[in-house]
Amino acid sequence: MIFYLTALALGLCLSAMGLGIFITMKIFRIPDITTDGSYTLGGVVTAILLLREWPMPAVIAAAMAAGSVAGVLTGLVHTRLKIDALLSGILVMTGLYSINLNLL
Repeated sequence: MIFYLTALALGLCLSAMGLGIFITMKIFRIPDITTDGSYTLGGVVTAILLLREWPMPAVIAAAMAAGSVAGVLTGLVHTRLKIDALLSGILVMTGLYSINLNLL
């Protein structure tokens, strides 16, 4: 029974990332995969702030802000530097992986 509850909890956690990819791909017609890197960035920020005993509303706000900064950075790379949307998403996602490893 615990196996099924764990699978359900993991599926619900990853469904937010899937929904973000679906929205950018189908509705906006932009292949943006920054969602992958910003999702893990939010998890890293959450883990660090919870270990420092921050209150939960502040942790949620900080994780959302970190993910928003990642999205804004992808948008700026795409619009200001005139790099294709898919490539700018890959660049930001790769940078976020190294940032996440340094933060942990």
